[in-house]
Amino acid sequence: MNRLTHFCLVTFFLGGIAMFPLVGCGGPLSGIKPIQQAAPGEPAYVVGIPGGKFANDFDFLRSAPYLQIGRTVEMHAFAEKSDASGAVTCGSEWTGDPDLKVDERPACAGKQNRRSYVPNRALWADLTITGADGKVWSVLSGWSLKDLPAYTVQPGDIVENQRLISHNEYFYFNQYCIDAPQPECERLIFKTTRVDPGVEYIVVGAATADGASIGPFVDEKGERHFYIAPLAHLSEIAK
Repeated sequence: MNRLTHFCLVTFFLGGIAMFPLVGCGGPLSGIKPIQQAAPGEPAYVVGIPGGKFANDFDFLRSAPYLQIGRTVEMHAFAEKSDASGAVTCGSEWTGDPDLKVDERPACAGKQNRRSYVPNRALWADLTITGADGKVWSVLSGWSLKDLPAYTVQPGDIVENQRLISHNEYFYFNQYCIDAPQPECERLIFKTTRVDPGVEYIVVGAATADGASIGPFVDEKGERHFYIAPLAHLSEIAK
């Protein structure tokens, strides 16, 4: 038996299943139970291996166990700039929001910006979690991430038909857009989180009436608790 912070106690079976509620902490999740023991609407957690339909940006990224993928596009675009003396000139800069009316700005009259050819994307997994007993629990939509490190996309994660060039944290379509960027150059940045295959994680939320899924728990203060976290977080959830 492990002694947890604030004298919360939990007993583990092999495989990471907690068999008794976490008690004695007095926090919003005090008394949280393994989902098998929780009534519908009660705070609950499930420990297991994530699965289901992982997030994937098929246009750019190879398949991998991504929990979430954020793709942001920036363009090198015309923009009015002011110097220390107050003089206004037309320059260019990297931006995620190019001024589509830049030709109406006096200093940039006759210049044009366009929208990016590549849209921004925000993708999330359709998640399940498989317990040590083999039961597969559905994780309802709307969960968040807690204490999970970001994953840095590497050149080897890019699909073969995209000839992107990695530079710092960005991916570029052309070398000249790195060396001497001009208006209409585009670059991508990916913000992702993914799980380690075969590793157990914990999902915290509330038991649902169907007995087959976990959803959000809203405490008496109206705060929402629904997230996936590393298994080590089990010792923290009832503070």
